Amino acid sequence: MAIHPMWKNNKTDLNTPALMVSAVSHAGYVRDKNEDRYIVKQFKDRSVLCAVADGLGDEGTGVYAAEIIRERLEQANLNDCLDPAGHLEHMAIEMDRDIYNKGQRDHYLDGMGSTLIGVLLQDRVAYWVH
Repeated sequence: MAIHPMWKNNKTDLNTPALMVSAVSHAGYVRDKNEDRYIVKQFKDRSVLCAVADGLGDEGTGVYAAEIIRERLEQANLNDCLDPAGHLEHMAIEMDRDIYNKGQRDHYLDGMGSTLIGVLLQDRVAYWVH
């Protein structure tokens, strides 16, 4: 696949003996800013988390919401997680509540939100969250 020249600075690759992952984000050709945030992370137990959050809202609030999700996922410790599906669900609910509460406390953030879709690949099983 050919990569558009504007994408080259926003590309992430993860290559392991069993897995090749590439992530690219682009604002598109209509908008001048990109509210997508993504993560590709390998844990010590060799599990891999891939996720993308697309911000929703005006005046940069969507970018802020998507960045909250990216940061939380970056900080997550999913090594040898015994209940990956439950843990991902719990994290998504916590992030949703946090983003909502920040919007309620600060009228400048009112209405901000983000989509989220992610997959944790652990022990040859894929656990999805959205």
